[in-house]
Amino acid sequence: PFYLDAVACIEKQTGIKIRPFLLLLLIPFISSCKDEPEEFKVAEPATYYLRNEAALSMTPGPGGGWQYVTNYIYPNPSTNACSWSVYLDRNIVKGEFGCNLIFWAATQCQVRIDIILKEGSQETVLATHDLTVNYINDNTAIQFSKDAETSPIQGTNPKAGKNNYLLLKITHISGTDPVEILYDGAIGTIGCTTVTVFHDQ
Repeated sequence: PFYLDAVACIEKQTGIKIRPFLLLLLIPFISSCKDEPEEFKVAEPATYYLRNEAALSMTPGPGGGWQYVTNYIYPNPSTNACSWSVYLDRNIVKGEFGCNLIFWAATQCQVRIDIILKEGSQETVLATHDLTVNYINDNTAIQFSKDAETSPIQGTNPKAGKNNYLLLKITHISGTDPVEILYDGAIGTIGCTTVTVFHDQ
C-alpha cells in the first residue's frame, strides 16, 4: 500500500521507528501527497460549434447567419452515422458535457449522441445519450439542448485529451426514415449547434 511505502521511506531517511499509532497522524500528510496535478483542478467550459467539413470550431459558421447546412443519417449501417472533430490543446477534466443539436425526421426515429476522445485509432466514449426524434410537422425541427453546468449529460472524466481529438458522433439507431441534422448558425439562435466540455487551464 502507498502509506506503508511512505512510512518505510520516512523511517529510512530519519532513522526513527514509526509506531503504528503514529500512522493515524501521518495519514492526512501521506494522502496529500497523492493530490492530482494542479492543472486537473481547473474546469473551464469550452464550447465548440458544429461546422461544415465535419469540424468542431471555437467560432460559429462564417457570416454569423443560419447556414442550413444539413447532414443525413440513414437506417442503412453503411450510412447511419456522421461525426465532427477538433484537435485539443488542453485536457478534458470533468465528466459532464453539454450540447445544442437540431434534428428533423419524417417519422419517429432514434439517434445516439456520443462524445468521444480519440487517441490515434483508439476511441473512448466519454458520454452517450439516446434521443427520440419525433415528427411534428414539415417545418418544425427538434432541438435537444443540455447545459453543461446546470443540466449536463453525465459521463466519464478522462483527465486527458491534450494532443488528441474530441469527436461528436451521431448515429441512427432505430426508425425507417433518414434523420436530418441541421447545424451551423449565429450565436443566440436555434441554429447555433454546439458541444461543450470542461478544460484545464
